[in-house]
Amino acid sequence: FAQAAELSGYLIDKKCVDLCVGKSSDTQCTPDGVNVFYNPERHTGWCLLLGVCMDSGYILMSDIPNNSGMHQILMDLTANDVTRAVVLEHIQNHIEESGDTGFFPKVTIEYNPEELQADSQTANEIWPTSVTVKTVKQPWFDTVLD
Repeated sequence: FAQAAELSGYLIDKKCVDLCVGKSSDTQCTPDGVNVFYNPERHTGWCLLLGVCMDSGYILMSDIPNNSGMHQILMDLTANDVTRAVVLEHIQNHIEESGDTGFFPKVTIEYNPEELQADSQTANEIWPTSVTVKTVKQPWFDTVLD
């Protein structure tokens, strides 16, 4: 990328997003028993790797909730095969390296901001925008997956 931008948040699969749309904050609407709009930090690696969840693709959910306690979808991470592969590889590698399928940690993604601006014209309410993600990393580590 010419000039990369970064955005931090939580990786959530689109299936679990769909299951939780419109549900109250105390509704356990995902297979791992959380509402991803209110507690994305409690979504598990186990759930992220369920077949139906992997097939649905992933989004990046905000790490800070709004005034009502709800987190917002920041970015659609299913823009293309490259992005889908980078995100899935990060999830699989984290679980393999840590041996932990519990709560999945916050991540930082790197993307091309020019692509983001170009896509804003076609964004819709549910999946606001999509870009090609070059890297996914955990914000407190220097390890990067290209």
